[in-house]
Amino acid sequence: IPLVLSVEDDSVSQEIAKDALGEGYEFQVAMDGQQALTFLSNAIRTKERLPDAVLLDMTMPGMSGLEVCAEIKKLSEQVKHVLPIIIISARSMGDVHNATESCRPWIFDYISKPFNADCLKTKVSAAVRASR
Repeated sequence: IPLVLSVEDDSVSQEIAKDALGEGYEFQVAMDGQQALTFLSNAIRTKERLPDAVLLDMTMPGMSGLEVCAEIKKLSEQVKHVLPIIIISARSMGDVHNATESCRPWIFDYISKPFNADCLKTKVSAAVRASR
């Protein structure tokens, strides 16, 4: 079962994403960037399974999505494994694409809020396939 790490400060959005993906995915929740990085660091340190895909909100308190993305990039480089990130944002995709250019190739795709459940599932499925 693919593991998806969802980094989003809104619990309702977390539930919507989890429901959209359904039973075919294991879903790990991080309510902010620091929780996500702690989860990933612990997984690397203990040689636990890394996520097959990361859903990352761009606008969160504390660390921004861009800062989290940069840290995920550093962690990924340490273990020589690209974690595909799907950026979720209410901002325009052009703005998000320009802001996240430095995080390539980790950013696999983008999705706008509010998102369509089928679209999210399709993008996550593609990211999981790409990570394997």
